Amino acid sequence: MRLLLYILAFFLCSSLYAQQQINISGKWVGKITQQEGGYASDYDMELVLYQEGENIKGKSYFYIDDIYAILEITGGFKSNILFYFKEIKILDAATKESLEWCIKKGQLLLKKDGDTLKLEGFWQGNSEAGPCIPGKIFLKKEVERA
Repeated sequence: MRLLLYILAFFLCSSLYAQQQINISGKWVGKITQQEGGYASDYDMELVLYQEGENIKGKSYFYIDDIYAILEITGGFKSNILFYFKEIKILDAATKESLEWCIKKGQLLLKKDGDTLKLEGFWQGNSEAGPCIPGKIFLKKEVERA
């Protein structure tokens, strides 16, 4: 009987948590990786997101050495745990000869580690030359400071 009560309490708490509206607006910082064959195995990455309901807009930033890209991004948030996104266009970029930036899309899970919010998941994309070598994304939400 006690076990049944614990299971019921768990599902009730899970259901209440899922109903809370989580807003992922803000700055997220971390890394994006690319499988073997890309220019580098990982790049610095930032997302600046603005959420209205389940709709999200913003910019993605990528840096490595002396190259960078800033892209417009759009996406959504489902079930308070899944952020899906796609980049729409490159706003600014610096690259080296024979390199092209990928226009990416992906699915990231929202996780909580203590007081830290994280977005982690997979991306894939295309450049003018064709499909890009895919990888993973690991981001933490920056805490706003006064």
